[in-house]
Amino acid sequence: MPTAHRHTKFSVKEIDQYFSRLQVTPGSKESIYDINEISPKKSVEYLEFLQRQHLAYIPFENLSLHYSRWRQISLHPEDLSKKIVQSPGRGGYCMELNALFATLLRSLGYKLRTCGARTHDGKKFGGWSHHVNLVTIADEMFLLDVGYGPNNPITPLSLQQEGKVVGAIHEEQNRVIQTGLEDNEDPSQKVWVYQHRQDPDGPWINCYCFTELEFRPEDFEVMNLSTSQSPRRFFTQRVFRTKMVLDESGKNIVGRLTLGRDIKKSHNGKSETYEVFATESDRLSALKKYFSIELSESDSSAIIGTIAEIK
Repeated sequence: MPTAHRHTKFSVKEIDQYFSRLQVTPGSKESIYDINEISPKKSVEYLEFLQRQHLAYIPFENLSLHYSRWRQISLHPEDLSKKIVQSPGRGGYCMELNALFATLLRSLGYKLRTCGARTHDGKKFGGWSHHVNLVTIADEMFLLDVGYGPNNPITPLSLQQEGKVVGAIHEEQNRVIQTGLEDNEDPSQKVWVYQHRQDPDGPWINCYCFTELEFRPEDFEVMNLSTSQSPRRFFTQRVFRTKMVLDESGKNIVGRLTLGRDIKKSHNGKSETYEVFATESDRLSALKKYFSIELSESDSSAIIGTIAEIK
């Protein structure tokens, strides 16, 4: 695949469109077009702000793999912008969301590199299947992710503060540690591991591991092909959609709204199921009711006869 979009940057008009999608008014004090004009401390704070807005207003979802005749995922910035920025309500999965976000951050002047990660299935780490961004501000490097789903980190995590416990939603916590992997032939080889736990007394759960090696668009194309097409991937087996929920002030993430075979909301440590779907029609109605997404007849019927259909 051509590498012309490797260092793509958005125009001011495109940045304004992205800001609007993030519920940031273009030209307002919340919109910054060049982070080199502010202090490193303010740059970190703004990065955290943009991440929060992204998680709250652009969902983690895989609708295109089930409600589409084509079932194809493009990682080209132009296609991602059309699908996510210019289509209210739509989102994508990790390689879409983090690639698009990387383009915005690069356009604003942030120094970053795109990297691959191996997700953990509860037993072991798999192959490369996740995209993360590493952003450097002054001499500090941060893990930045807007595409991991329910257990997504909600703030940038500093690699220079390895092991620091960072608060997440309600009593949940996150951290990044550097360690060797037990099943490697050379366990002395170190990787970074992003971990999550449900409360301060709970066990740390491995989410994914990553290195600081920069990945190129060609690498993500290979990863994307497997993730979006392999029948062994959960992405191709079931429908999901998650977005974070803000408190009344709009400054804190306090819960999640998740759709699969039901629609549920977790808020301040409590979970409430709104509906359990008996048919595909129920799920399509929920997409419209809770996410303002109304699919065409062609797209909505594309799931019929597949493993992901609610029968």
